[in-house]
Amino acid sequence: MLCRLLNSHPDVTLTFEMRSLLGLEQPPEAYFEHLRRPNPAVPVLRVPGDGPRQQARRSRRFLRRFHKAIRRGAGDGVVGRELLADVLGRLLPRAQVVGDKWPGYLDRLVDEHTLDGIPQLVIHRDCRAVVASTLKRVRGPWGQHAWSKDIDAADKIAHLWVAATERLGRIRERPEVHVIT
Repeated sequence: MLCRLLNSHPDVTLTFEMRSLLGLEQPPEAYFEHLRRPNPAVPVLRVPGDGPRQQARRSRRFLRRFHKAIRRGAGDGVVGRELLADVLGRLLPRAQVVGDKWPGYLDRLVDEHTLDGIPQLVIHRDCRAVVASTLKRVRGPWGQHAWSKDIDAADKIAHLWVAATERLGRIRERPEVHVIT
């Protein structure tokens, strides 16, 4: 919900689990491997007022343009931060702030240095809210996936939340990381 609220600001555009910051400093094909979406039915762009079909159409068009611009810009080189910023700046011209909602970035902040220096907003939710929303999804649309068995009980989800909280504690003092709890 906070992501949608931020996205309604005219200077902000947030993509939804596009994972665009993964695979930086790699050739385009390796970079695009990181962009493979676990659930292609979820739109990358959600503009307030758009219906599901319009969101899906807008997302497909954006992703086609994004892939084409990245391939053209990288050529035989790698997909670097500057190229990514340039492409997103051209494709999302109204935005002064561009971001991506993907919980897995927290792992990358601790284990890798590809996101160092990039301003990041981390939303740390209450464990009860995380457990409730995850169980709702596991009992609904996520239930068909094999990986859902790893998060199909409150204690399993709470264990993951504790691990995420420990990771957050290791990065909380970085100047580029801003935490909302």
